[in-house]
Amino acid sequence: MTPAGGDKAGIAAELDRARARTLALLDAVDEADQRAQHSPLMSPMVWDLAHIGNYEELWLLRAIDGRPAIDETLDDLYNAFEHPRWERPLLPILGPTEARAYDARVRAAVLDLLHDPGTDISGDAPDRLLRHGFVYGMVIQHEHQHDETLLATHQLMEARALTPPGAVATTASTGCDPIGPLPEMVRVDGGPSSMGTSHDPWAYDNEREAHEVELAPFHID
Repeated sequence: MTPAGGDKAGIAAELDRARARTLALLDAVDEADQRAQHSPLMSPMVWDLAHIGNYEELWLLRAIDGRPAIDETLDDLYNAFEHPRWERPLLPILGPTEARAYDARVRAAVLDLLHDPGTDISGDAPDRLLRHGFVYGMVIQHEHQHDETLLATHQLMEARALTPPGAVATTASTGCDPIGPLPEMVRVDGGPSSMGTSHDPWAYDNEREAHEVELAPFHID
């Protein structure tokens, strides 16, 4: 499975679609809010922005093409395993303008390499990362995950939060209820359920293999 239909143009379109969403979430707030940490549970928004670019550089330029780092110091600053979220505002991270410039530089190089005739994304590609465009799907998925994190950060701004582009206004932001009262939570009886996958190529290591679990009864919205 290759992102968006299995060709290079489809991959490029999905990369662009994810980036447009990321930048829209950042552009919805001013520079001070992009730099701020709105909750110790979350990074500053601008940390996520540059981390997305660093991850893309690591996998789509350096792992695929063996290129040197654009700036080796960024590997440490944007290493999520080395720096917990509460610590990230204390790091000398890139500002909004610098992060955008870095991401744009990485993306331009990524697209040039993607469209190079020597970049083989077929099912027979000698590089396992490139087979069926796997590594591109991984990077696209990573950016979408950080978009979810950015959206959660918006919500944690509470009264100061802006409605992100494409979102539907709710009671909290408009003072009215456009859809009426919400239903009560429903009870799910639980029981045996299959968790994980043995086949989906986009799953994480800790989501493999498919296995049966026993769920206790629970309630859900």
